[in-house]
Amino acid sequence: MKYINSKDFKLNNTVVTLGKFDGFHKGHMKLIESLSEYKEEFNTVVFTFDISPLKILGIHNDYILSKEERIYIYDKLDVDVVIEFPFNEHVMKMPAMQFIEDILVKKLDVKKIIVGSDYHFGYKRQGDVELLKEMSNVYGYELQVLDKLDYQDEAVSSTRIKYSIKKGKMSNVSDMLGYNYFIKSKVIDGKHLGRKLGFPTINQNIDKNKIVPPKGVYVSKVMVDSKCYYGITNIGNAPTVEDDCDVKAETNIFDFEDMIYGKEALVELLTFVREEKKFINVEELKKQIIKDIEIAKNYLEENGDDESEFAY
Repeated sequence: MKYINSKDFKLNNTVVTLGKFDGFHKGHMKLIESLSEYKEEFNTVVFTFDISPLKILGIHNDYILSKEERIYIYDKLDVDVVIEFPFNEHVMKMPAMQFIEDILVKKLDVKKIIVGSDYHFGYKRQGDVELLKEMSNVYGYELQVLDKLDYQDEAVSSTRIKYSIKKGKMSNVSDMLGYNYFIKSKVIDGKHLGRKLGFPTINQNIDKNKIVPPKGVYVSKVMVDSKCYYGITNIGNAPTVEDDCDVKAETNIFDFEDMIYGKEALVELLTFVREEKKFINVEELKKQIIKDIEIAKNYLEENGDDESEFAY
């Protein structure tokens, strides 16, 4: 897979799917999987923008995946090229017809376009599937429009997924994403307070633009050095012993004491256990951690191995 994060490219004979692809949920994957039908005949391309238009407008917008996490998933897609086109004010004001002519036709030499039924593009979202269909006769490409997928009688969308993440409804998140919400980043050196309590942990910073679930403890699944483990993860700032202002992920991996500072770890959050709280002393915290571990192991025993599509 070739990754392009530039305006300077020229491809030939492509089949392209267009979208935000900010969380790679099941609806996105339906579009991407449709590309595979044409791999023998065309170069398969996923086209998106590198940032949300909301950022250009000065509106804060959290992402389901950090850039590192998106690239991690890109590498697992069965496509030839992924393009994260640099988005700026000039691109934001590009008329829909210019997008078709300059990018789809001239840069991508598109022969087939695959989009969702609600796809919009161009300045003020003036372009839609009707315009793409109309221009297919002019530029000679084919257009395939896919209906949105439903979950609990509503369309799967990044907005719904973000809402469920904020509410800590991790099962709903997994159902709509098609994989478990995860945090992928390097393990950083902490204060080793967990080890002193008898529960060593790995610590990870969370990208400041990544949407995070409520502070608290979660049952988690962890991949380190291509091996799978289970544990409990605290999302928060450890108010009993540290009370750091930055929200981090701190994971106690069951039956694991290796020193892995500087290595990449992927931590999936499976289900919510309890809210983060400040205990009166470390002994009370230790008692609670023992309870959390027991709850987590009971959950894992009852639910078995929840295989994630992208993580392993």
